[in-house]
Amino acid sequence: MKTPATPYEVTSAPTSASYHPDTAIGQILMAFSRGESLTSMEALQRFGSFRLPAVVKQLKYDGFRIDSETVAVLTSRGKISHVARYTLSEAV
Repeated sequence: MKTPATPYEVTSAPTSASYHPDTAIGQILMAFSRGESLTSMEALQRFGSFRLPAVVKQLKYDGFRIDSETVAVLTSRGKISHVARYTLSEAV
């Protein structure tokens, strides 16, 4: 008899069907699925989500492979700031 999966085991491939398209997490996942990458500011402007890192953490917990890279951006005050840019990994 097989033991039940722990919360950390992925028992099947994740799908975007788990998330309603009208929610911020659903819209962010759809953007990732289209090959788009996002920073926290872009997620706020496009989807009204103040918490992109929390959304990414939830998606990773649910089995999605999301990569991040640090990028330099220009602030509204003309300074350089380093932020994370997230993308859905193409690796299986």
